[in-house]
Amino acid sequence: MRMKYSKVSFGYKDSWDSQTTLGGISHDWLDNFKKVILEKKDQPFMGVPNKVMMELYPNNHKHTDEQCKVGFDH
Repeated sequence: MRMKYSKVSFGYKDSWDSQTTLGGISHDWLDNFKKVILEKKDQPFMGVPNKVMMELYPNNHKHTDEQCKVGFDH
């Protein structure tokens, strides 16, 4: 797996053994998720799932901090 033109490109070996490829991606994502959660302790809110924000503000894709606070409390 590599980046090509700002997109992920998969080679033959990546497609043949998806367990190795997806396992690496999932592991890296979970590590980053843990890092974000632990480093954001000083923030008034941790984050709001996109599904909640889309239910509250269906036509808005760039939410303000105020909207995020409402979503967090929702």
